[in-house]
Amino acid sequence: MINGISNNSITFSSRRLAEVFLRKQDGTPVKAFFTELEKKSKEDKNILSTLKKKWKFPDDISIPLKLFSQKIYAIELPDNRKPLADRIVTLAGISKDEEKSNIFVEALITKPEYQFGKRRGLEGCGRVMMGMLTKITKKLGLDEISLDGVDDSKKFYEERLKMHNRIDSEGETIYYLKGKGKDRAIKEIEAEFKLGKINLDDII
Repeated sequence: MINGISNNSITFSSRRLAEVFLRKQDGTPVKAFFTELEKKSKEDKNILSTLKKKWKFPDDISIPLKLFSQKIYAIELPDNRKPLADRIVTLAGISKDEEKSNIFVEALITKPEYQFGKRRGLEGCGRVMMGMLTKITKKLGLDEISLDGVDDSKKFYEERLKMHNRIDSEGETIYYLKGKGKDRAIKEIEAEFKLGKINLDDII
């Protein structure tokens, strides 16, 4: 039994951590799952390669996902008749720095047709992912979640997530949520979409 579903005929390589809801353009809720990909599994390495080709994302996304991320999470639709690579709508890789009380999002990518500003398909893929990662940050007792600023995502970070920004020692723009900002972000995302509950034992 993997992902809470009988595994008699299909091998899954993702682990379901929570049920979440996205939204269609007409406002209809769409059930999905927040899942973890097992980075060491051959299947998941193949999935990353498959998604890189399908979604055409650059090396500055794929390299951090493969090399720097301690954990890789996905927002995944529940149709198990489809291959896992076809069910995933958002990917994020994170690393944890307990000395800095920080979770750093090494890479965040959403299926092209569902990206912010593309008015078709599903809404909330990136926001739900960031909401769940922020919940993980809180659950682990860490103060901040942050990520590198990408020019074409600036509006998403600032307007939809209301993240603050700073310039790091290398001149890069870092967007972040910390302290009460995390609580506000979670509350606002929860008001539009459903963020599932996370068990601490599942994310350590």
